[in-house]
Amino acid sequence: MSCRCCGCRSRFVTPSSAPSGTWCSSLVTSKARSSSTSSSEPYSPGGEVRRIWAAIVVTVIGLSAGPVSMSAPQQRRLPPAMGVEEATALTQGWALLAQGLLDEAVASSDETLRRYPKNQAALALVVEVAVARFGARTALDRYERWLGSRTLEDPYTLRRVARATLWEAARQPGSGERYEALKALLADGEAEATAELSQGMDQGSLADTQIMAALGSGKAVQRLVDRMNGDQPLTMGMIRAMGDSRHALAVEPLVYLLKDTRPEFRAAAAQGLGRMQAREGIAPLRGLIQDMHPDVRLQAAAALWLMDDGSGLAVLRQFEESEYPAIRLAALQATRTKPDGGWTSRALVLLQADDAMVRVQAASLVAPSDREAARQALDALAGHENIAIREAAERAVADVVAVDLPTLRGLLRSGNPPVRVAAATRLLEQ
Repeated sequence: MSCRCCGCRSRFVTPSSAPSGTWCSSLVTSKARSSSTSSSEPYSPGGEVRRIWAAIVVTVIGLSAGPVSMSAPQQRRLPPAMGVEEATALTQGWALLAQGLLDEAVASSDETLRRYPKNQAALALVVEVAVARFGARTALDRYERWLGSRTLEDPYTLRRVARATLWEAARQPGSGERYEALKALLADGEAEATAELSQGMDQGSLADTQIMAALGSGKAVQRLVDRMNGDQPLTMGMIRAMGDSRHALAVEPLVYLLKDTRPEFRAAAAQGLGRMQAREGIAPLRGLIQDMHPDVRLQAAAALWLMDDGSGLAVLRQFEESEYPAIRLAALQATRTKPDGGWTSRALVLLQADDAMVRVQAASLVAPSDREAARQALDALAGHENIAIREAAERAVADVVAVDLPTLRGLLRSGNPPVRVAAATRLLEQ
């Protein structure tokens, strides 16, 4: 049989001092020979067994508790929590803001950020208070003061400044930027923007109805159709909104408008049907490629091209090969959503056009495929003597060229409202 200590099949003994059972003789007769011992007590087999038995018990207890590590594992060090004073200061600032005590909130938040300049929550509080008390421009000032010489932007806080910029534009009734600002806010998930537009539409606002229609609201499209069928005047804004909606309710009215006596309405309707890919309009569009007005012919031919119908291809080529850069530009703009193999090269040529506005618009077309070429063309126009050219170039940079946060942040300071809206929109898209 096996021994109780090591399982060997040696000669067995049963020491009187050992627990009941059999133990191998090698264990019992082993001696502790330590030169450091201070005991003069003679060696006894029973004492040795007692010591080894105790070691066995300790080992068994240890094994039952789990694996033994040679060294104690190091505990993961957690980052230090925010201090009580720091958390209290932040809480106080938010409480003052919630109570509408804006001047007190300004003082409290500024002091908190001064004391804890690395706390991102303190920065967010300062910017939020500045938006509420002063507006987007001052909020940007506070952000840039915190940024100082830092090279790393805080995207979250900068997005908050961008949203404030868009809301200021959205609350300017009748402004040309209202539509773009609200569209950007809706795309960013701002439920308040939807509620505000819906309320305006229900109160009879044509501008808000057009915005809602352009964003795909069937209810808004039906309102425009009803208005068109009534005795109220039709506008280009209504036609564009129906085309932008891409809603089935807008197809029949747009097809009907292809027969309108006003050429600008026919062209806008053709353009809208092309954006919608409304194949119901193919037959009447084919009839318009012989229209007496050039823009109607161009938009009809482009709409057919966008729907994979080559009926107007010869007309498109005539425009693309015109001796006039502005006409070639119009052809490129009409087909930009479905460019052919030579589209980009034709657009690049227009960056050298004599007409500065043609160069600006060509740069906007080229930017998605050749951003550097577009940037160089627009930078060359930044100091143009014509303010309209300068503003258009700056708008193009904000719309399609700038991608880095510092450049977009700088454009939030533009004196040109459309540029600020475009830059804020791009920041929300980052």
